[in-house]
Amino acid sequence: MDKETSTYVLMGIEVSGVQSFIFSTGKLKEMVGASQIIVEVASDLYDEVTSLLELTPALRPMDGSNWIVTSRNNAGVLRALLPNRETGKKFLKEFSSLALDKWPGLPLNGALVDCGFNQESLLSAGQELSKLIEGRRARYPVPKGLNLLPPLQMAPLDGLAAFERDYAGEKTTLVSWPSSVKRNVKTIDRANKRLKDEFNEVFTDLSLKIGSETISWPVELEAKWVDDFDEMLEGREKPRLALIHLDVNDLGHMMAGSGKDNLTTDPAKVIEEQNKKSALIDQLNKSSFSAALRTAIELDLSQHNFDVKNITEYLIPLRPLVIGGDDVTVLVRADLAFP
Repeated sequence: MDKETSTYVLMGIEVSGVQSFIFSTGKLKEMVGASQIIVEVASDLYDEVTSLLELTPALRPMDGSNWIVTSRNNAGVLRALLPNRETGKKFLKEFSSLALDKWPGLPLNGALVDCGFNQESLLSAGQELSKLIEGRRARYPVPKGLNLLPPLQMAPLDGLAAFERDYAGEKTTLVSWPSSVKRNVKTIDRANKRLKDEFNEVFTDLSLKIGSETISWPVELEAKWVDDFDEMLEGREKPRLALIHLDVNDLGHMMAGSGKDNLTTDPAKVIEEQNKKSALIDQLNKSSFSAALRTAIELDLSQHNFDVKNITEYLIPLRPLVIGGDDVTVLVRADLAFP
């Protein structure tokens, strides 16, 4: 059977409105949790469904019906070629079912389009898929709250039906089910561990000037990623935050450009090239953020004369919420954003 002309299925799954999902309330803890959920959609959930359906990752269609060719999987967007519609429907069903169980309120949309394994067909199917998902997003909003008729009380943070009470802090707060999931302690812990693992070298390589002396970051000084605005702004005369968002224009078109330039190019080579570009973009984003983080910490320490030799904990004055694909979104103390 000719794999170029055979009909397969191109599948698309998207988290509709990543930014609105992250910023649905004004709580940093929930922003952190929502950000971690977006990461886990692309990693843990994708791996779980692929394993459940016994699909083998590949760069081109294989014999049989147990393979998946993934061309994009980051920043809440998944694109993959599957053997047939039956497999595509199973993937969508399992993916959405597990997502709803883990993270109620996550705004997922998906679709399937018949497609051959050649550049012209893949590009055409990709465009049709984007239109389908956009149309479904407009016609079928994802329900975010519990279907209580009528809800006894509404959660003040997002206006959804109240699910439980949060007793942390000075006042008891009613929260919705989606809010409760985002502020889950285990989710926050995973988010903090991920940042520590990814950016720990910033601190180990940091040189600090103490008067006329230059020292390395003390081993016993813990750099803590905070998930509460009060902690981030602690001790500031003007408690202000800045939200920084960077977005590369038309990155998706740039990534697909090589395929448009030569429609006879082997699709497997194009997918491999796109995967390498995606990995490079992620690496550049993280390297750039590491450099900005280092600069912000040096500025913070120099401005406020921290005695790093005599403290055991340093509260990091910024928090990345999105570092993936063409998006970088960071919360930072305003005095460091506009020094």
